[in-house]
Amino acid sequence: MYDKQWMYEESLSMPLLMRWAKGIKPGTRVTKLTQNIDFSPTFLEIAGITAPDEIEGSSLVPFMDGRIPGNWRDTIYYHYYEEGEHNVPRHEGM
Repeated sequence: MYDKQWMYEESLSMPLLMRWAKGIKPGTRVTKLTQNIDFSPTFLEIAGITAPDEIEGSSLVPFMDGRIPGNWRDTIYYHYYEEGEHNVPRHEGM
Protein backbone atom coordinates (compact mmCIF):
# COMPACT_ATOMS: atom_id res chain seq x y z
CA MET A 1 0.00 0.00 0.00
CA TYR A 2 1.37 3.37 -0.90
CA ASP A 3 -0.13 4.92 2.21
CA LYS A 4 -2.53 4.16 5.06
CA GLN A 5 -5.77 5.58 3.60
CA TRP A 6 -7.08 2.23 2.37
CA MET A 7 -9.00 0.09 4.84
CA TYR A 8 -7.10 -3.15 4.61
CA GLU A 9 -5.78 -5.05 7.61
CA GLU A 10 -2.20 -4.43 6.50
CA SER A 11 -2.65 -0.68 6.54
CA LEU A 12 -4.86 -0.49 9.64
CA SER A 13 -2.62 -2.62 11.83
CA MET A 14 0.17 -0.62 13.38
CA PRO A 15 2.11 -1.45 16.51
CA LEU A 16 1.82 0.91 19.45
CA LEU A 17 4.96 0.93 21.56
CA MET A 18 4.81 2.42 25.03
CA ARG A 19 7.33 2.71 27.82
CA TRP A 20 6.59 3.91 31.31
CA ALA A 21 8.94 2.53 33.94
CA LYS A 22 6.50 3.16 36.81
CA GLY A 23 3.43 1.83 35.06
CA ILE A 24 4.16 -0.80 32.41
CA LYS A 25 5.84 -4.12 33.07
CA PRO A 26 8.50 -4.80 30.39
CA GLY A 27 7.34 -7.33 27.81
CA THR A 28 3.64 -6.50 28.19
CA ARG A 29 1.77 -7.29 24.96
CA VAL A 30 -1.80 -6.30 24.14
CA THR A 31 -3.59 -7.67 21.09
CA LYS A 32 -6.87 -5.78 21.57
CA LEU A 33 -8.00 -3.03 19.18
CA THR A 34 -6.73 0.38 20.22
CA GLN A 35 -7.01 3.69 18.40
CA ASN A 36 -5.48 7.14 18.60
CA ILE A 37 -8.73 8.32 20.24
CA ASP A 38 -7.57 6.35 23.30
CA PHE A 39 -4.49 8.53 23.84
CA SER A 40 -6.22 11.53 25.47
CA PRO A 41 -8.17 9.49 28.03
CA THR A 42 -4.99 7.56 28.82
CA PHE A 43 -2.84 10.66 29.40
CA LEU A 44 -5.60 12.29 31.45
CA GLU A 45 -5.97 9.23 33.69
CA ILE A 46 -2.20 9.05 34.22
CA ALA A 47 -2.30 12.74 35.22
CA GLY A 48 -5.12 12.02 37.69
CA ILE A 49 -7.71 13.95 35.68
CA THR A 50 -11.15 12.58 34.80
CA ALA A 51 -11.76 12.71 31.06
CA PRO A 52 -14.72 14.89 30.05
CA ASP A 53 -17.73 13.00 28.68
CA GLU A 54 -17.29 14.53 25.23
CA ILE A 55 -13.88 12.89 24.76
CA GLU A 56 -14.15 9.72 22.73
CA GLY A 57 -11.98 6.70 23.34
CA SER A 58 -11.03 4.79 26.46
CA SER A 59 -7.99 4.83 28.68
CA LEU A 60 -5.31 2.25 27.98
CA VAL A 61 -4.14 2.30 31.61
CA PRO A 62 -5.83 -1.03 32.51
CA PHE A 63 -3.77 -2.77 29.82
CA MET A 64 -0.56 -1.44 31.36
CA ASP A 65 -0.92 -3.69 34.38
CA GLY A 66 -2.37 -6.68 32.54
CA ARG A 67 -6.09 -6.03 33.03
CA ILE A 68 -8.39 -6.26 30.00
CA PRO A 69 -11.69 -4.43 30.48
CA GLY A 70 -14.64 -6.77 29.91
CA ASN A 71 -16.39 -4.19 27.75
CA TRP A 72 -13.41 -3.42 25.49
CA ARG A 73 -14.20 -2.94 21.80
CA ASP A 74 -14.00 -5.84 19.37
CA THR A 75 -14.65 -3.73 16.27
CA ILE A 76 -13.65 -0.29 15.05
CA TYR A 77 -15.28 2.10 12.61
CA TYR A 78 -13.12 3.68 9.91
CA HIS A 79 -13.87 6.32 7.32
CA TYR A 80 -11.81 8.26 4.83
CA TYR A 81 -13.34 11.19 2.98
CA GLU A 82 -10.46 13.23 1.53
CA GLU A 83 -10.29 13.14 -2.26
CA GLY A 84 -7.40 15.57 -2.62
CA GLU A 85 -3.79 14.93 -3.47
CA HIS A 86 -3.91 11.13 -3.13
CA ASN A 87 -7.21 10.78 -5.02
CA VAL A 88 -8.31 7.96 -2.72
CA PRO A 89 -12.08 7.47 -3.04
CA ARG A 90 -14.35 7.92 -0.03
CA HIS A 91 -14.79 4.68 1.90
CA GLU A 92 -16.04 3.41 5.24
CA GLY A 93 -15.80 0.13 7.07
CA MET A 94 -15.99 -1.86 10.28
